Amino acid sequence: MRIQNIASPSPSFKPDHAAIRVIAKHLYGAKQRCGPRAKPHDRLHYRGVTYDLPPGLEGARLLYGRLGPIPVGELSPSEQFLPEGEKRKLLRQRGWSLDRIDSSGPYSLENIQYADAAAQTASRVIASIERKRRLTVKQTARILPRLGDD
Repeated sequence: MRIQNIASPSPSFKPDHAAIRVIAKHLYGAKQRCGPRAKPHDRLHYRGVTYDLPPGLEGARLLYGRLGPIPVGELSPSEQFLPEGEKRKLLRQRGWSLDRIDSSGPYSLENIQYADAAAQTASRVIASIERKRRLTVKQTARILPRLGDD
C-alpha cells in the first residue's frame, strides 16, 4: 500500500501542462460523481460529499502545485514489447489516482492525495467498516497495517 504526498515544487519549477490536463481529467470525474446530475449509484455513495476546488484547469493547477504530477506505473522489461494499447492499459492499472484522505470529506486541496490501487482499496474498506461500526481512531489505526500486508 503506497500513498504519496509530495512536497510543494520549488519556485523555479515549471509546470508540465500535460500533467495538469491529466489531473483535470481526474478532477472532472470527481466533480461528476458529486454533482446534481450524477448517476444514481454515485448519488448513493457520494451523498453529502462536496467538490470544493475551482473548476477546470484552475483546480488542476492548484493541485499540481501542491502535489506535483500524478505518479505513473512502470512496465517491466518484458512488457516493453507489448502492443501500445496493452501498454497503456497496464500503466493505467498500475498507476496512481486521486484519493480523498477522509472518505466522507470534500474534494478539497487539504483532503486529496495520490494513492495506488492497494491504498484506495484499504481506504474504502476502512470507510466501510467505520460506517458500519463507528470505529474510533485508535481502532482504525489497528486495522490499517493489516490491510497493507500482501
